[in-house]
Amino acid sequence: MAVFSAQPPVSLYLVPDRHSPVPSRTCDRRNPYRVKSKLLLFAVAAGLACAPAIDGADDHFTLIVTGDSIVTFPLSSSNDPAFLEIVDIVRGADMAIINLETVLRDGEGYAQRDGGGAWLFASGSMAKDLRWLGVDMVSHANNHTYDYGPEAIFSTHANLGRAGIAIAGSGKDLPAARAPAFANTSKRVGFVAMASTFNEFGAASPPVHGIAGRPGLNPLRVTKRYSLSEDSASRLQAIAETEKLPFFRSDNGDISLATMHFYVADGQRVRYVPDKSDWEGNLEQIRIAADNADYVVVSIHAHQKKTEPGPPKFLVDLAHAAIDAGADVFFTHGSHYLLGIEIYRGRPIFYGLGNFFYQPHGVKNQPWEFHQKYGTDPEQDYPRPRNDRFANPAYWFGVLPVITFEGAEPTQIRLIPLNLRQGSLEEMKGRPVRARGTAAIQIGQLLQQLSQPFGTTVEETSNGELLVRISEQPQ
Repeated sequence: MAVFSAQPPVSLYLVPDRHSPVPSRTCDRRNPYRVKSKLLLFAVAAGLACAPAIDGADDHFTLIVTGDSIVTFPLSSSNDPAFLEIVDIVRGADMAIINLETVLRDGEGYAQRDGGGAWLFASGSMAKDLRWLGVDMVSHANNHTYDYGPEAIFSTHANLGRAGIAIAGSGKDLPAARAPAFANTSKRVGFVAMASTFNEFGAASPPVHGIAGRPGLNPLRVTKRYSLSEDSASRLQAIAETEKLPFFRSDNGDISLATMHFYVADGQRVRYVPDKSDWEGNLEQIRIAADNADYVVVSIHAHQKKTEPGPPKFLVDLAHAAIDAGADVFFTHGSHYLLGIEIYRGRPIFYGLGNFFYQPHGVKNQPWEFHQKYGTDPEQDYPRPRNDRFANPAYWFGVLPVITFEGAEPTQIRLIPLNLRQGSLEEMKGRPVRARGTAAIQIGQLLQQLSQPFGTTVEETSNGELLVRISEQPQ
């Protein structure tokens, strides 16, 4: 029977006031499985490899969040100095959170009718490798969460739980998937993760009338609406009436034709309208996290794009609302590209960090549904359909932010430019190393350009890194 490793109730943790000293780690970060024996029972009960203990806490705290992470090759066996430099940076932070864009399974589950592109998975042993890397928490709300159904979600939770990694964004039902995850190092961090891009049947549902809820991810459903001029809207209505097509126009001008949605405006624009229930439900969980943690991180997996550069308006509105509700850091993944950085009320918003790991080529076999979807040969070794975006060098770069807090306030963001080595082979390809030379300069220039509309200044430092001084940015 599959085991579901749910987040323990808050009562299992020592819950301090948001700005008071909190439990600190009592085991070696580089050997997270060595726990003091008298705390072992607590660690097992709470699902933590590193049990907390009452201790005074330093006001200095560093936090890492990452871009998209499709990691499929073993990590801990690496002897690559360039990659190990990145490992040291991740381990050196007080807390590290990644977006895990795959499931961890060893045969559990079945390929679902539709996947998130390719059907992605890594071995359950990857959980220990992520812990070796220094990962404390993962987001598991994305378009690959449900590739292999509920059983693979359960196996992912079980594997991560045994490795001492907290997981947010998926669960046995909607309340579990939407609830914040918590982790303790020198501070207590709460994490809420959601997705606006996913297969509809992958969204978790709540229990009702004694009927169990459906396992899945924490959704923020959005409706895509296209703009039409008033003249085009009138002509569309006339066609619908002539052809007896299902047409509806609301008092506020919103238009629906069958499954397509429009609104009246000049110019060609796309607007995304979030589901009100999902919006409010996620903000409520952010408030709960803020009441029970020193810092709160929120992430969303979103593929939604605009016709003009920059993030779509609903993501900007969501980031602001999340910070208003108590979030200290907001980051978006899913675009696989760099987007801008905004400082809102003194809190950083990362609209796109690029890729951190990109290794779908490590999944050598794809299910029947993949070949039906893309018209490929089942006998090929990882038969990826042609897609020009994978040839784009921008897809193989990213940044790794190290956010420094002094007390309750974030003060600066150190940004390490990343190169995922597009031309390398097998496990070296898609694994991050520090970008240097021309690549680092181009990443810095691009990030500055993308952040400028938000008034954010990204400085280049003498060692090839980038820096955002939060107190000096428009608030």
